Amino acid sequence: MIVRSKLLLGLMSAAWLVGACTEKPAVVEPKTLSVERISGLIKPFMKKGESADLWASDLHRGLTELNIATTPDNTCAVIAIIEQESGFKADPEVANIRQVLAKKIEKMQSNVILALALKARMMQIAANGKTFEQNMQIIRTERDFELWYNEFVAAKYTMLGLKYMNMDVSDIVTTAGSMQVSVDYARDVARRLGKPASNIREELYTRPGGMLYGSAHLLSYPADYSKMYYRFADYNAGHYASRNAAFQKMVMNLTGVKTVGLDGDLLSYKNGTASTSKTQQAILAYSIKQKWPITPESLMSDLKREKEPDFIRTQTYQHIAEQYHKQFGKVLTEQVPSIVLKSDKITRKLTTQWYADNVQRRYANCLTRV
Repeated sequence: MIVRSKLLLGLMSAAWLVGACTEKPAVVEPKTLSVERISGLIKPFMKKGESADLWASDLHRGLTELNIATTPDNTCAVIAIIEQESGFKADPEVANIRQVLAKKIEKMQSNVILALALKARMMQIAANGKTFEQNMQIIRTERDFELWYNEFVAAKYTMLGLKYMNMDVSDIVTTAGSMQVSVDYARDVARRLGKPASNIREELYTRPGGMLYGSAHLLSYPADYSKMYYRFADYNAGHYASRNAAFQKMVMNLTGVKTVGLDGDLLSYKNGTASTSKTQQAILAYSIKQKWPITPESLMSDLKREKEPDFIRTQTYQHIAEQYHKQFGKVLTEQVPSIVLKSDKITRKLTTQWYADNVQRRYANCLTRV
């Protein structure tokens, strides 16, 4: 992943020639864990009546389906994420989910006509014989919420009103399951695996589904990080966010522009459309000062590949890395993004750094028990 100068490439070539003249040791395949061994690692998290064997079997099956070896590293990484996200609950409780729903409804009532419709709907009887208002008080999990919400908006006038307000269940619950996977990401993975994606939300609330798609998000993309720690940061901030934050740090140090964010997003996005970012502006100004012939169009094209493994092969990345190596004697390849986490479900100030540190601690603890 590291882009090196010609000098470094020369040193690598020399090292390869020396190595070629010596006998190479046999490649040792990393050990893999059986379902029984994985069950032993999961057992401390189980409450009375819960089965570590079922979790272990589904975890092992999921990694195997993704062609990911059940090594201690991979297995403990998945276990650490599950412990962090849900405490091994396929459909975890969300402490303030009723308050979140109440705020959403209150916001929708800003439309007078819709407010009257919502009030009438809340007093109607749901399938279980209770009013929607009564059922709202017993919502505990995201799946509870989805079932309530989908039945609630089934009435024509309610659905039309919510569509008008651009409100849908997917706008409120964007992650789900034991590993809190993005629903949109899981849908894409399902298609790649040749699985039906139409019922992906319900599948994420199952034990095997939550782990399959969560494991894919964590491990099923190429990233040459030195530690699993940076995958944990990516799990929270998005694929390659740690690599991109390191790139932003190089841009900031080279250009002296301190307003370059270290959030791992090289472009700004609004409604899915890329727009100019502080990172992009700093690189453009630097290219003019350096008389580096790159056009704004070429730069935009390169930065649009920020979520791809081959971004490091772009002209932009290679030039910044080479200049950084010339000036500082190294290339930055990984850094935890500086992001303050924002979500209706979060009630205190948390960051991606906090998240990665917590998962790393759980991961290290798991490895000591292998």
